[in-house]
Amino acid sequence: MKKILLLTALFAMLFTACSEDENTPEIPEYIIPENDINSVKERISLEDNQELVTYSIISKDSIWGLSKDITIN
Repeated sequence: MKKILLLTALFAMLFTACSEDENTPEIPEYIIPENDINSVKERISLEDNQELVTYSIISKDSIWGLSKDITIN
């Protein structure tokens, strides 16, 4: 009987510890304005049947980012 109570208490503690906290702050996205980008390191364009997807790896002040532009034909 003690084992069942201990297991129930353990699962209750794990569930409480793993549940998402509503007060957890979200990490905001950092957006680099296009006119303030130091350099575009690489640009890759992939063309599908109906859309052109361009990925750009950018950097500014040692902050790196990935830009994705979709153009629908």
